[in-house]
Amino acid sequence: MRTSARLGAIRDFFAGRPEVDLVLLTNSCARGKATPDSCLDIVVIVAEGAPVAPLETEWRAFHAAAPAIAALKTAGAFSDVHLDILDLIIEAPDHPQDEYPEDFEIMIGNYLVYAVPLRERGDRLRQLRVGWVPCYGEELRAARLARATWCCRHHLDHIPLYVARGLWYQALDRLHLAFRAFLQALFIGHRTYPIAPSTPASDAVVAAVH
Repeated sequence: MRTSARLGAIRDFFAGRPEVDLVLLTNSCARGKATPDSCLDIVVIVAEGAPVAPLETEWRAFHAAAPAIAALKTAGAFSDVHLDILDLIIEAPDHPQDEYPEDFEIMIGNYLVYAVPLRERGDRLRQLRVGWVPCYGEELRAARLARATWCCRHHLDHIPLYVARGLWYQALDRLHLAFRAFLQALFIGHRTYPIAPSTPASDAVVAAVH
């Protein structure tokens, strides 16, 4: 069974449900980078205030019984449908600056910039993009850039202290966090949204600086 048929089965499952505003294909399939081992990553956005739990229960039953989903599970070693049902409200997170890196820009890029709509009721996608696409406001951008940059340096400053104590794992963990904070700052600085958490770093850097 081809991917288009599987997507059609998922789209048909959500069709006609008044609580569903958007069905989005995300990640590698949306970017044309999928392999036989890739999952179908789907985000379903319901109307504001609509209950999510009943729809999740119905989806789990469909996921367990649908031939289209069963066929996908045999297509590759880890292939399946990863589907999230959300009442999406986009707000910039408010947290201490030492809690960077985080996934705010990744979420916007994945849901509002690079996703492929499979079904849309009304103009919910356009509404969600207002104020966030192509980029959020300068005041917020400057604040988040300063915090991500500070956090990158903060993690780097810890590395010599851990190395001096022979704490190699902790030093490597801080290096990884510093690199992620650097990438986040790079994207923010270039007013570019990341594609997805799993995007190779080389692709991420090229996308940000071009």
